[in-house]
Amino acid sequence: MADGSDTFEAGEIAGMRTAGWILLITAAINLLATLFTGIVTTLAGAVVDVALGIQLLRLRHSWRAWVLVRAGIGAVLGVLICVGGLTQQSSMPTVIFGLGQIVYCGSLFLLVLGTPTPRRVGLGRVVFGVSVLLLFTGGFLAAQQVTDEPDEAVDEAT
Repeated sequence: MADGSDTFEAGEIAGMRTAGWILLITAAINLLATLFTGIVTTLAGAVVDVALGIQLLRLRHSWRAWVLVRAGIGAVLGVLICVGGLTQQSSMPTVIFGLGQIVYCGSLFLLVLGTPTPRRVGLGRVVFGVSVLLLFTGGFLAAQQVTDEPDEAVDEAT
């Protein structure tokens, strides 16, 4: 077909559509994070995720390669975040956040690499859910550390 989609197997369609929705959900979460934290770096990722997600929902097979590139870069960044977290004091939130990023990218690999089976699509969805839990847990723990630090400074001053 001229639109870049070919005849797909059911697993490919389910995998591409699931990955598309995951990318759009992640973009929405990143946009909310940008609004609440003011950190603009998540905005660029959100734009990329929206573009990729829309193309997958439109079943544009050739865009799967770009999703794999995005997932690969994200996994490498997740590893770097984990390593960086292990080198600092009070690193648990950073390490959890890095693991969440790695697991998130793993869900994309499960969904768009090769021809996913229905079981692999289901696993990809579960893995995505685990990644969201890890990312929110890391963010929550990081926020707890920030709110705990001023109290410690006040205690030391008195």
